[in-house]
Amino acid sequence: MGDRAVSRRLTSRQWRVLSFLALHGTATTVEVAVAVGVPRLTAHRDLTRLHGAELVERRRSDEDRTHTWWYGVTAEGTDLVGRDLAASGRPVPLQLGRRRWNEADGLLFLPLIETSRRNPGRCELFGWLTTMDTSVWLRGHGLAHLRADGFGVWLEDGRCLRFLVHVDNARISGLLSEEEQRTAGLEVLLAG
Repeated sequence: MGDRAVSRRLTSRQWRVLSFLALHGTATTVEVAVAVGVPRLTAHRDLTRLHGAELVERRRSDEDRTHTWWYGVTAEGTDLVGRDLAASGRPVPLQLGRRRWNEADGLLFLPLIETSRRNPGRCELFGWLTTMDTSVWLRGHGLAHLRADGFGVWLEDGRCLRFLVHVDNARISGLLSEEEQRTAGLEVLLAG
């Protein structure tokens, strides 16, 4: 069936699920439920529908005793989301449909989304850039030497906090090079 027929049959929630997977990479049903703000069973139904339409694929490891399915967007799903973004005048992100989760996503992105949903109107994760988009953003501001796993904008009680995320996984010696210690210009950039 053609892309237009499929896209017309998707609900707005299924579009959010498909877009989430295209923008953020593979995810489990629980992660999709948290990100989209629906019960796990609803996320499962939407993922099953998208899988049936061949817009998402699913995999699981034979060694995984929990039998958890991991969902990712297919080439057709990526193309559909990319064309929708372009048609609406929004930029198509780098590596759309080919992104992989990193530690910042699991440690910070999903918990902040969940906190936003539990406290509507009080706080919100207003913006989030993945590692690749953060690198491009920093490079565009002359700060390519900084390592960051993400960038976010958090709104709470009328205040705005812009933050860079760096996950130190302690595998590095702990010494930062002279180049990495230079942060001149970063405070202006984060101030807005």
